Amino acid sequence: MKRYMRKSEIWTFGIGLFGVSLLTGWMPDYTYTFFNDFAFKGSGIDPASITKMLAYVFGFAGIVGAVCELVIGYLVDRTRTKWGKIRPWIGFGVVPMAIVAMLVFIAPKTGNYKLAVAWMFIIYSLYTAAACAVESPAGCFGACCTPNPEERGDAISIASIFKAIGQSGGMAVLPAVGFAMKAIMGKQQYKTAEGQGLDLVISTAVCALGCVLFTMIFFPTTVREFLIPRKKSALKRALNSYSLIKTSLWFRLRNSPASAEAYTAP
Repeated sequence: MKRYMRKSEIWTFGIGLFGVSLLTGWMPDYTYTFFNDFAFKGSGIDPASITKMLAYVFGFAGIVGAVCELVIGYLVDRTRTKWGKIRPWIGFGVVPMAIVAMLVFIAPKTGNYKLAVAWMFIIYSLYTAAACAVESPAGCFGACCTPNPEERGDAISIASIFKAIGQSGGMAVLPAVGFAMKAIMGKQQYKTAEGQGLDLVISTAVCALGCVLFTMIFFPTTVREFLIPRKKSALKRALNSYSLIKTSLWFRLRNSPASAEAYTAP
């Protein structure tokens, strides 16, 4: 069977998914740490009440993500552009996702507990929706990168491995950075740096690199997309067939000799 994908395309697809998975795998731990320890520090809000509310914040965001998965899947299936059906979601979705991800870490200066809780619910749910709009189409890219089913299987398998590594790596970034800083700086200096949020800054840079790797999928020269025409449903085929038969019968009757005689009869 004809092969369509270069080896570089398969690996680029895998590396791209590794990048976005690094970000989405790192984001929950980082967000939890930020909300719990830094967002409302010194505002007068009881930290224990924030900690209790975080379970509801992440649970609600999970529901939002599940709904978005269904909606985005429906929209992607019906997307038809000159760039393809999946590439536009990656190229035009990564910027809003990055902006919302940054806004997660710009907490309002407030001592109002209800306002703080509302902000956490809204901003993290928006991030979850933005991430779904990018990550879900990217995960489907393997189904459109080649008409060859064997190549599709290879691409999806390699991408799944890279994605799993990215998610695991994302969850390990923050602890790993803290461990490395402690080994380099020493315990006392590390505590000072941690209090200033230096470990969060370093881990942010690591995951920003992952986001850059993800954008590699967008360029047509790195990974191509083959649009496979959708098959019409059985109902549509039946209706089209009925319409064709009806038109054909009308044409034959209209142009039959008997019809011609009827129209020319005095």
